[in-house]
Amino acid sequence: MKLVHNSFTFAIEFEENIVNLIVVENKSYLRQLVKELCDAEKGSATRYVLSEGLTELSVKDNMILLRDVFDVEVNDKKTLNKLYKRLEEVSNGYYCDNWNDVRSELCAYLYKLTDTEMLPLEFDVDIKLGDILKAVGMKFYFNDKTVLDSVMTYIDVCAEFSIAKIVVGVCWSAVFSIEEIEFIKRHCFDKKIHLLLFDDEKINIDKVKIYIIDHDLCEIF
Repeated sequence: MKLVHNSFTFAIEFEENIVNLIVVENKSYLRQLVKELCDAEKGSATRYVLSEGLTELSVKDNMILLRDVFDVEVNDKKTLNKLYKRLEEVSNGYYCDNWNDVRSELCAYLYKLTDTEMLPLEFDVDIKLGDILKAVGMKFYFNDKTVLDSVMTYIDVCAEFSIAKIVVGVCWSAVFSIEEIEFIKRHCFDKKIHLLLFDDEKINIDKVKIYIIDHDLCEIF
C-alpha cells in the first residue's frame, strides 16, 4: 500500500515490519496534515490518496488514527458493527435453533404487552440479533491499567476484527518512552498492522523510514 499527499514529493510506502515516521518541524503544518488525515479517515475528500497498485483504497476503511491515547475508544460504531456481525454469524452457524426459540418467545411476550394497551400498537416481528445486542449494550470490556495497555488492546481489536490495516499515532514522543514505542511497534509487526507516526521530532527506533519536513516546509530524506 502507498499513501500520498499532493503537497508531498514523496510517497509513503507501507512495507512489512517497517514504521513510517513523518517528522514535521513546523507545528502549524503538522496540525494541518493531521487534521486533514482525520477528515480522510471520516470519509471526506482530502489531498491524501491511499492506494494499492493501481487501485485507490478508502482511507476510512483501511486506517485508524489514534487521536487521543489517553481515551482510546475501543467500542466505536465501526468496531461494534464488526462484533455484532461476527456474533450473528456464530448464532446462525451454531445456535440457529436456540435463536429461533428466543425470537419466538420474545415476539409472544411483545404481543402480550401490546394487548395491555387500549390503543393499537405494532412492532417488527423480524427481530435481528444485532438489534438485540445493541439494545442490551453488548460491547468489549477491557480492564486496561495504563495508557500503553489501552493502545495495545486497540491494536489487538484492529487485528482480530480487521478494523484497519494502518494505525496512525501523533506526537507519541511526548507521551511514550522510546522503549514503549518499540514495544508498540513490535506488537504491530506481530499483528500484521502497519504503523504510521506523525511527530515534530525524530524518534530513535529501529526499522523506521523517516521523512522530514522542516520549518520552511522543505522535504529532507
